[in-house]
Amino acid sequence: MELQLRMTGMHHAELKKHLLPEDGREAIAVALCGRHMSEGVIILTVHDITLIPYEECFSRESDILVWSTKRIMPYFEQIGKKDLALLKIHSHPGGYREFSRTDDISDREFFDSAFGWAINDKPHASAVMLPSGEIFGRLFFSDLRHKPINKVMVAGDTLLQYTSIRKEAISDFALRTAQAFGEKTYHLLKNLKVGVVGCSGTGSPVIEQLVRLGIGELVLVDPDAVESKNLNRILHTTASIADIGRAKVSVVAEAINAMGLGTVVETFQTNLYDSIDCLKELITCDFVFGCMDSVDGRYLLNQLCSFYLIPYLDIGVKLEADGYGGINKVCGTSHYIQ
Repeated sequence: MELQLRMTGMHHAELKKHLLPEDGREAIAVALCGRHMSEGVIILTVHDITLIPYEECFSRESDILVWSTKRIMPYFEQIGKKDLALLKIHSHPGGYREFSRTDDISDREFFDSAFGWAINDKPHASAVMLPSGEIFGRLFFSDLRHKPINKVMVAGDTLLQYTSIRKEAISDFALRTAQAFGEKTYHLLKNLKVGVVGCSGTGSPVIEQLVRLGIGELVLVDPDAVESKNLNRILHTTASIADIGRAKVSVVAEAINAMGLGTVVETFQTNLYDSIDCLKELITCDFVFGCMDSVDGRYLLNQLCSFYLIPYLDIGVKLEADGYGGINKVCGTSHYIQ
């Protein structure tokens, strides 16, 4: 089971400023979260944060915290009416990378109360922020069992991922990537799941570069089939009868598998508006590239990524030819939606 927590860069910065004050003592905040649950994955997305004022804590030390829940009563009322989750997050100024025995007692009391208010038995979360800004956490279930959060994602100016990364031996093809960007970056890329919507003029080279950087998993979405006019801009396509008429996602996926560089590929030959399964799979991605022509597709993908706090890079290219062998204008744009 993949358990995730997501927040924006603004929320992360707000939490870091409050939870790690100059006095070196613990602090706490509570967030109201959306919750996505599908087969094999639970994702909590931070919607709103209440910072518990230092003066409303009965005791604040470097290793202990006693606080009043009075300020977050509106959150308890919300989870009593809507399918929302609570995130309780405090700091360990000394850098202790585990939940303490005091944390265990506090969490059990807090979440026992939370489940008493909630309209369902779906999980809530507890987390700790360390001095570096790193966050680790756990999900609490209705019987007060808990399981560790596998991945914390922060979509900000810098994409932050806090997770227990699976480290593998660096393949020969990836040595230059590791040399240029560091082994940590290589292992991060290897553990990323990236969606690419649109596999033609811009999507095809984006996919090619992602695979050769060693991305762990790709989700490819495009409703169209390969036509002769596509051959000048979709990598690995040929004019043979074997490619013309085939799904673009299938041709690209076949090329990726033939490379043998280890990237796992899932494909959807569909329009975004026509497949709930496709949208659900994109929700589980750590990053999404939009490489579409249509305004409608951009609109829906922007909505999806904004709602589920997925960092989204929209790419567009336009070339205006004069029809006589000249080019009036070539322009391109990239928009990073946090």
